[in-house]
Amino acid sequence: MLRHYTVSAQVFQKAHFLGVDVIGLGQYAEQRSNQGVRFRLEINLQPEDDKLASGLLQVCDGDLLWNYRKLRGQESLSCVDLAVVQQRLEEKGTHALLRPLDAWPGVGGLSELLASFDRAFLFDTPEGVELQARFPAWKIEGRWRPEMLTRAVPERKEEIEQGRGVALEDLPKHLPNRIILFLGKDDLFPYLIVYYRLDGNTATVKAGPNDPPMVRINLTNVRFNQQVNAAQFVYKPNLPCADQTEQLLQRLGLNN
Repeated sequence: MLRHYTVSAQVFQKAHFLGVDVIGLGQYAEQRSNQGVRFRLEINLQPEDDKLASGLLQVCDGDLLWNYRKLRGQESLSCVDLAVVQQRLEEKGTHALLRPLDAWPGVGGLSELLASFDRAFLFDTPEGVELQARFPAWKIEGRWRPEMLTRAVPERKEEIEQGRGVALEDLPKHLPNRIILFLGKDDLFPYLIVYYRLDGNTATVKAGPNDPPMVRINLTNVRFNQQVNAAQFVYKPNLPCADQTEQLLQRLGLNN
């Protein structure tokens, strides 16, 4: 990922929340330079109930991360000061707890999303598969690292340290207990990311081919190192913006 100065892709996202399937279609674009990472993610969400149609837009201009959402006709806009977040990370000398069901890719683009997976999960040996016909990929399945799971479920620290894991009902509802990545063999790009919440224990649960995912993100028509329109990384809000920097720091455990 880091070797590509631009990435663009079409996005298909399917999520299952509180008994409702939500399908999202959209676009992702990312540009890297010595000034940092800029990206734009735009998705239109279409649940089974048309009355719940909504959308989201994330724009990172390198300094601020803008997050626009529309749900049932109600609009909201928030922003995060990335310099403050980065400074707090450096001060803490640690990495934030992964929150996979927040709007991805988070605060650092796709490469940082992959890095966060590596920090949070222990992955099995890669398995060679064909993601599509004549499209070789690596399939890797991950389970929580004990130290990260302890941060998510501190009241189960003893069981986790003894290797007994955590039951599904004890895991916060926004977190999966299994993750599978499908990376292109040639470019190691994450063409498919799948989150699961399955019955069982985090230490032993495995995802089967017929298990329904919690969230499935497909990236298609991927293009590397091609010119992108820099204007898409500029956001001029026409709504009042709620500064959620401190709220994000609190969610990530970086506020003290």
